[in-house]
Amino acid sequence: MMKKILSYIILILTINSCDKREIICCTNIDFGLDILIVNSDGINILDKIDGIASEDIRLFYKENAEWIEHFGYDQRNAKGMTTIDIDGENRLRVLLTPDDDKKDFTEIKIQFSENDFDLIKGEIDFSNGNVICRKVWCNDVLKWESYATERLITLIK
Repeated sequence: MMKKILSYIILILTINSCDKREIICCTNIDFGLDILIVNSDGINILDKIDGIASEDIRLFYKENAEWIEHFGYDQRNAKGMTTIDIDGENRLRVLLTPDDDKKDFTEIKIQFSENDFDLIKGEIDFSNGNVICRKVWCNDVLKWESYATERLITLIK
């Protein structure tokens, strides 16, 4: 009888000592960034007459310390840019894709002409199985942080 009780106690202790890791159900991937391009009067000039044509904008990703140009918008490879219309307002949507798994930051260059470009840097959070952009800098100035507002920045051209 004592052996049975001792066996049950050992079994219960063994079961209770197993690793109880938190089960991660789902992965949230969220690193899109919307950009308003306005003139000095605050008027949206993306794809407008006398404005900036989206087809003239070039997008580069920093990969292994080199700027690599990316064309189009490819959600499968999670890279690129496209124009979208939100409530009659043209926006440029770019994907701040990390160039390496588990890299904390990603950098892109949006080039409007040979001498006119902006450097965008995003902080990527990989915690709890997620891939989420938490902060965005433009030309080394923090422009957006966390989820208090939509992930939107404004560039003045």
